[in-house]
Amino acid sequence: MIAATIERVGLHAAFEAAIRRGAEIDVYADPFINMGKVAGGITQMEAVEKIFSQIGVQLHKLPKLHSKIVTIDSDVLCIRR
Repeated sequence: MIAATIERVGLHAAFEAAIRRGAEIDVYADPFINMGKVAGGITQMEAVEKIFSQIGVQLHKLPKLHSKIVTIDSDVLCIRR
């Protein structure tokens, strides 16, 4: 997960709007994938965690998680990589 990409592709704004509508959003990510540093000396994962916590998205860290992208239905979006 890369904070700049989350902003660039509009995911942050989409999550924020969904939460305002009453949605609950849980994101599952491998905490060791994006350990590169960003401005301020924090890791990419820490930057994403900060963004998500500010808008109410729950970030669940699952080591060794492998994922892809697929939309399940109108109620569930599973982002897989």
